[in-house]
Amino acid sequence: MQAIVRILLIEDSPEDAYTVRRYLEQSALTHNVTWVENVDDARALIKQNIFDCVLLDYQLPGYDGIELLKLVMTSMQEPIAVIVITGGGNEQRAVDVMRAGAQDYIVKNALSSNRLESAITQAMNTVELMRTIEQQNLELKNSATELKRSNEALHQFAYVASHDMREPLRMIKSYLQLLEKRYAPQLDQDAKEFIGFAVDGAERLDGFIVGLLNFSRVNNNPLKLKSINTNRLIEKVVHDLKPLLEETQTLIDIHDLPPIEGDENLLWQVFQNLLANAIKFRQSEGAKVTVGFHTVVSETVFWVQDHGIGIKKISVRYLSCTRT
Repeated sequence: MQAIVRILLIEDSPEDAYTVRRYLEQSALTHNVTWVENVDDARALIKQNIFDCVLLDYQLPGYDGIELLKLVMTSMQEPIAVIVITGGGNEQRAVDVMRAGAQDYIVKNALSSNRLESAITQAMNTVELMRTIEQQNLELKNSATELKRSNEALHQFAYVASHDMREPLRMIKSYLQLLEKRYAPQLDQDAKEFIGFAVDGAERLDGFIVGLLNFSRVNNNPLKLKSINTNRLIEKVVHDLKPLLEETQTLIDIHDLPPIEGDENLLWQVFQNLLANAIKFRQSEGAKVTVGFHTVVSETVFWVQDHGIGIKKISVRYLSCTRT
């Protein structure tokens, strides 16, 4: 069953109002028309939000056409399809009417049942699309607000958790080292190795906590963007990793890298993590790690290549998501 189209006709001329209603009767629209002759009555009805479409005469006594249209538009509680009907006009008037919020513009001498039916149908479809977009924008805005709140809570949790975890971890590490030192004569080689493994694990965990703490500070500290000499930055990272490189006899091959715009401290941390992981998880002594780049459209993509044990394909999907 076709829905009834509720139409408000704003027209001061009884003859023109009759003509419009006759064309509506000849159309295929199932409709209900309410006719008013003045703006005050029209605005009062529009505020009730009971109409699907407004047919508005461009010229009513005492009102400029665009001024009249704006009065009608500001009376709406929700978007309603508006079609302006005028005794005459030109292309500029049509543009002005559409800019002021109407969905269509019809000259009276071009009016017909088909033209009116088509205009009403298209105008209502346009308004329905506008409502859908408005609702989606509202949902998107709410989602963005919720995401921002969640991110703030996540960063706050990361800061508090990482800050509070470091102290008991230091205590664990200190007592392990004290235990090893005080009871060294009584410990066999296996016991010393076990304590060493525990201390190494505590140090690695401390590194993870420091990373978590740094992560929590990213949103709180504004990015300090500047032009960065990437070659020089990598040299600093390699210098900091020198003890690990010498211990593992790892060779670093650095291509000639382009300068980029970014936050130097954060980029240092990224490269430091990438290189440290490549060195730690090598397959053998004397391994080689290469740092290079390639360009994709207008973006520079840096890469670190090693000959380590790699990551199983089944585990790759966990690299950039939270495991559940």
